[in-house]
Amino acid sequence: MLDEKDAEIEKLKIELEHEKQESDVMIESFRISSDMLLERLKDLESANFGGDRPQTAQVLGRIDQEKMHRPSIMDDMGPPQILNLENGDPELELEKEEEMEECSNCKEMVITKEIAKHTLQCIRSTVKCKICHETIQKDRKKEHLIDWRRPGKMIKAIEEDNDGDMLNMFNHGAKAEVFLDKSKKQKPLHLIAKHGSVR
Repeated sequence: MLDEKDAEIEKLKIELEHEKQESDVMIESFRISSDMLLERLKDLESANFGGDRPQTAQVLGRIDQEKMHRPSIMDDMGPPQILNLENGDPELELEKEEEMEECSNCKEMVITKEIAKHTLQCIRSTVKCKICHETIQKDRKKEHLIDWRRPGKMIKAIEEDNDGDMLNMFNHGAKAEVFLDKSKKQKPLHLIAKHGSVR
């Protein structure tokens, strides 16, 4: 089992490194494009304003004036339209839905582009309970056991005749001799007898 987790971690590390490299390439491309645009802007400024580049304030002032005289795209659109999402616009649905994938560790559905990061973090910070197979945070093991031993949870399982939860509770260390309700001096077997059977 550890070998599988180690292999999964290595796979995720490789995917994460690939994503980082891709990110670095995109950043570098953006930087190069920005530099090219700035150089082009400088060329246009010097052509329009003679050999000297005007001060930034003058350029910004001129841009603002041009904006005031230039028709806006918004002018052609008319009044704002209200989208009715209840009717389910198919184009919006496609944009809203992102591809999901199940985490191999915790079985949660995660956005596909986040799965490598999620799974790596999930494997490092969680453990699977050997009794109920629930994935829990490593630092919350004690709370997990306490939760399965709570009298309220046991009462609910007995009332709902849920033998699976009852078995899990006893396997997590719940005691049949403990009073569920001290004022009534009621133990699990008393409540089971009262409600019928827990199979």
